[in-house]
Amino acid sequence: MKQLHIARRALLGCALALALPAIAQTYPSKPIRFVIPYPAGGTSDVVGRLLANGLAERLKQPVVVDNRAGAATVIGTDIVAKSPADGYTLLLASPGLAINAAMKKGILPYDTEADLEAVCTVAELQMVIYASASSGFRTLGELLAAAKARPGAISFGTAGEGSTGHLGMKLVEQAAGVKLTHIPFQGSAPSMNAPLGGHVNLIVDTSFLGAPNVASGKIKGLAALASRRSPLLPEVPTATELGVKVDASAWYAIFTRRGTPPAVVEKINAALRSVLQDPKSREILDKSGFSVIADSPAQSQAFFQGELAKMAAAVRESN
Repeated sequence: MKQLHIARRALLGCALALALPAIAQTYPSKPIRFVIPYPAGGTSDVVGRLLANGLAERLKQPVVVDNRAGAATVIGTDIVAKSPADGYTLLLASPGLAINAAMKKGILPYDTEADLEAVCTVAELQMVIYASASSGFRTLGELLAAAKARPGAISFGTAGEGSTGHLGMKLVEQAAGVKLTHIPFQGSAPSMNAPLGGHVNLIVDTSFLGAPNVASGKIKGLAALASRRSPLLPEVPTATELGVKVDASAWYAIFTRRGTPPAVVEKINAALRSVLQDPKSREILDKSGFSVIADSPAQSQAFFQGELAKMAAAVRESN
């Protein structure tokens, strides 16, 4: 009886192994839902629609963009987390996915790690520390020296409490052993205007938003909180180059429901990488300051695990 049970399990395993490639061959056989947990018209929407259009061309099925903003990306994410594990519902994720997992653990309507899996990390957009003209700071070293001499006296603005800029700066505080004062704003637009009016000493936001004001001399880029320099601000060094090991980039990645057949995940990944390697896609992303990543599912999952650990540490530091 035991041998019969083992034989049945072996046959089932063989059948599954044969079925997975067949699933990939027939996928997709219907439209794909592409959830963007942000309002239409923003940077996320531009990236998402670029990917959705490219996927539709390569997979030969409509890819329908569904903007589901609200609750700091939780509403849109929950749709994907509760979808069937078949590859027909995709999520455009950002650092908010890791931030929510760290800040709202136990109260989210889904389990981030149990319900979602990474398909491909698309690209990253560098977060940069900018100094106002009135601050007098010309380098990150000068800023940190002043912060050590006057704990809490130097203020930095971000797009809001729990934003990538906020938690990234908390990592800087932790790595450099300094204390700064956070001033949260309601979004990037008002936060970028704050140093111009002298309301804060520093601002932390993307290279895309800050580059025009750097070019005009209104603010100065001190350090990019990323693993590489921004193509829009190549003269601004990374914090790591300056001895403060911090990487808090604004990134985008595609996720789907955990349990989706691996062959389907690989097929979606291959299509995404093809989109990202297309010269037209590269041109659009380059002009917006993105650095294309286009990694494998395993690499993307490993990257996300690192982001979860990083954001958990930042949340502990901010409390």
